[in-house]
Amino acid sequence: MFCRKLIVLWILFLGTTLSLPGIVESVYAQVIIKDTGDITGVVSDTGVWSNKHPRWQRDVILKGHEGHAYLMRRIQIDTGASRYGLLYEYCCDSSHQGTRTKTFSNLLTMDMPGLQNWSSTGSFFDVLCDGESLGEKQASFKVFGSGEDKGGVEISWGSDNKVVTARFTAQSQDVKLPVDILFPKDAFNTLDICLRCYPNEYAAPWAKGADVRNRHIATAKRDMAADKNKAAKVALANDEPWVVYYDSALDKGVARTSADGKASWLGSGPCALAYIPEEVKAANIILDNYNIDTILSYSTGLPEAHVILWDYGFGPSSKSNQEVIDYFKSMKIE
Repeated sequence: MFCRKLIVLWILFLGTTLSLPGIVESVYAQVIIKDTGDITGVVSDTGVWSNKHPRWQRDVILKGHEGHAYLMRRIQIDTGASRYGLLYEYCCDSSHQGTRTKTFSNLLTMDMPGLQNWSSTGSFFDVLCDGESLGEKQASFKVFGSGEDKGGVEISWGSDNKVVTARFTAQSQDVKLPVDILFPKDAFNTLDICLRCYPNEYAAPWAKGADVRNRHIATAKRDMAADKNKAAKVALANDEPWVVYYDSALDKGVARTSADGKASWLGSGPCALAYIPEEVKAANIILDNYNIDTILSYSTGLPEAHVILWDYGFGPSSKSNQEVIDYFKSMKIE
């Protein structure tokens, strides 16, 4: 049983009070889900996949996968206030055995509301079971609730009594994306949820973008800037149940021009995360000046864990860094 403080905290996070003022209402009041289903194909000897990209509908170049069977699937969750896109990629060729990056496999990415914030280039969400990434196992999908006031997708990895399921559930006219992670009982010795973001904008590549970026994290108790030269490990305390990830140099509305001067655009808003401190054994952030990684570690006896994601980058719910930080700080946790 959760304590009273934890119950009040999660009611605040899940309740309608977390809708920011000024959000434009949609003409419909349902969650609309679009699912491409599994798109399978073979990569040619030149690295070109035999299908088009499920979002961009253009050729996909997959160097290092020549001759491999390759799968993609894209699920779009539209609440009317925000539109989240989950893109899944998987190659099971035996030549990859032991060669993937364990913590963040290039498998489950988020390409909407924008390509930045929750990562669209490397996996933004992963679960490590005994230190092994679930990205090593092919996922199965179950979409639910399209056309209703709540809907989303369940993504499951594993088999038999070692299945881990992440349930992404969105509510109509809401910007947040709650995630429930269901763990198998006593199947693993260690469990970690890993999340990666590039707040506000990638501002890549690393060598040139480092002078532009100024990454920060803001919590209920502090604001920390990343060192431009090295990453820092930041341990979150029990009175820091939420984090806003932002870049002070790349805020919403800030004019940006490409290095060659041929393109210009305006900056976008930040992203945020909430979790239940009483659920975790440890909550750590690897604060770097490019990607920011968050690692939540859990006891193996916990049947499920809960986090909430926000992306204020684009769409009717787009907000500036300070607007988002001020709103999270305005919440009163009793």
